[in-house]
Amino acid sequence: LVNEIRRAYKELKEIVGEILEFAVASEDVEIIFDFDNAVVGEFDPTMSVASGVAYSGYNLLAFAAKDLLNEDVDERNYGLGTLAHEVFHFVMHQMYENSLHPYALEDEQSKEEFRRVYNASRKFKDENSIIKTAFDLDTDETDDDRHCELIARIPDVLLTYKHYQPVLDDLKIIFKDLFGYYDNKVLKDMKELLPNIAA
Repeated sequence: LVNEIRRAYKELKEIVGEILEFAVASEDVEIIFDFDNAVVGEFDPTMSVASGVAYSGYNLLAFAAKDLLNEDVDERNYGLGTLAHEVFHFVMHQMYENSLHPYALEDEQSKEEFRRVYNASRKFKDENSIIKTAFDLDTDETDDDRHCELIARIPDVLLTYKHYQPVLDDLKIIFKDLFGYYDNKVLKDMKELLPNIAA
């Protein structure tokens, strides 16, 4: 199983290297890999259908890693996408210290920009099942609560569809505002903050 973790690390590094580099350079993070289950319900009964969960205040990620053992490329890539998604949540917490949101609490300009991105993305949510789930979460959550889930779908789809470049190209057109925010705000901030984290 250690080899599977190494393989996953290498695959994530190829696609979302900046996220992985930031996570490694941050405070100690513990990742629990459960290779026996496809959901984290065994670890956390409140998360009965989730494949992963980030406990940001505890620097802990729990990941149902059964898909990483799957020989089917699509299933394995789905598992890699989920892992990237959860690591990304951890990084958002480290970067912005705002409950996993893709902007700092006091950054009203970025919050308003992401509200615009969220609303633009919602119009096309049915175009992709992974992105759609960000809008179909718990009905008690507000749209602002869902911002952290929507932005985490980018590393998720980058890994899930890594062998389907035409699908990724289409998603980058359909969700151009979302990918734009990810590239021009989140990754830009990540690259600027990384030297301070790594020091």
